[in-house]
Amino acid sequence: MPELAIITEELWEQVQEVNRQMKDKIYGRRLGGLNRTQQSRTYLFSSLLYCGLCGGKFSIIIGGKAEKVCYGCKYHRFRDTCSNRVTIRWKPLEQQLVAAIAKNLLDPSLEEDRVCEFRKQLQERIELEARLASDAVSNGPSLEAERLELEKQARRLVDAVAQHGFPSLLSAELARAESRLAEIERLLAVKPAPKLPTFTDDQIRGFLREECKNFCELLMSDAETARREIQKRIKRLVLTPKETPHGMVLEVSGDVELLRAGDVLVEGSVDEIVQQHTQICVALTGIILDPSLRLAS
Repeated sequence: MPELAIITEELWEQVQEVNRQMKDKIYGRRLGGLNRTQQSRTYLFSSLLYCGLCGGKFSIIIGGKAEKVCYGCKYHRFRDTCSNRVTIRWKPLEQQLVAAIAKNLLDPSLEEDRVCEFRKQLQERIELEARLASDAVSNGPSLEAERLELEKQARRLVDAVAQHGFPSLLSAELARAESRLAEIERLLAVKPAPKLPTFTDDQIRGFLREECKNFCELLMSDAETARREIQKRIKRLVLTPKETPHGMVLEVSGDVELLRAGDVLVEGSVDEIVQQHTQICVALTGIILDPSLRLAS
């Protein structure tokens, strides 16, 4: 009954086209991660990649079969608010990134910078521990008194919460008391620092070489182990599109936390300081991802 139509046929078709486009975008987004699959949990760099143009996530934007899974800027794919159109298939991205990170960590030309940075961070942490130990000794009585008062205050707040529920004011007061108590416990637990050893450049260099080698071996191990170590040690990798005579590539910047919990420089009195308070981040430089490269055999 065309005489009852309240819109034109042209407008109807325009609306249907918009609906089809939105369906495609939603379907692509769902495949990209809202419905997590067993396959998606094997992605080594999941949640760590960011677009260098807009700062948004560089994530899976095309799902499905493994050979078709692609990374790209989600703000370009789903919001059209970023001009980064470069996409790269999942497996080539992982292969190129793993190989490039390993090459960076084993590059002798970058070794001296890491030795200097590690020595600087280690010295800063040793000085901090010595200062905290000194403060704990001199401020011990006042910290003990403050702890007792805070414990009483916390008990009163807990009783108030039990009677009146958990209003925001009581919640904030209790959180502040607990936070300060934790800080006081930390200060009181600091022991007077013994005379700490000094380390030669050769000791530091050998230690860092071993750490780099160990991480590279983990990168080349099974996917589950590699993913676990990558997620612990890498917080953010930025992928920026760059035009070259051979086509568009992605330039990668970021860093890797080199030390694992429990790793120590030498057996001795500085062990706890090294393993608990020193984290050296190795900057990744010169990494280029080529979206046109096919999967290596």
